[in-house]
Amino acid sequence: MPSAVSADPISVATRLRPVLFKLNRELRREIHSLGVTGGQASLLIEIQRLPGMGVGELATRERMSVPGMSKYVGRLESAGLIRKTELADRRRVGIELTEEGHRVLASAAVGLMEPVGAVAVVSASRVKVRKNGLVPA
Repeated sequence: MPSAVSADPISVATRLRPVLFKLNRELRREIHSLGVTGGQASLLIEIQRLPGMGVGELATRERMSVPGMSKYVGRLESAGLIRKTELADRRRVGIELTEEGHRVLASAAVGLMEPVGAVAVVSASRVKVRKNGLVPA
């Protein structure tokens, strides 16, 4: 029976690094095939979580400047993925996903399951996770 490997964070990170890099590549490929960047997908997810938030709030959540976020929002709006909506206050404009924006996120969620499964197989061949820690495969 293999002996347990220490759960030292550096050791765990070193073992997981190749798997995480592979997962990152696969996720970028999948997102790119949907016609959006990883950053745009991140914004779409945030808008989906809190529909109606303004550009300023989105900028704060994403730690960006408001003018920079306005450019991103403009690109997403031009692509037909989001729309600006007038709120009851009328001094503010909210942002929400369009049907196309919802479709892109739904496609991403379904498509991302394949690479995650593939990476899990790769990682399982290198490291097994047990209740008492990591052990070499």
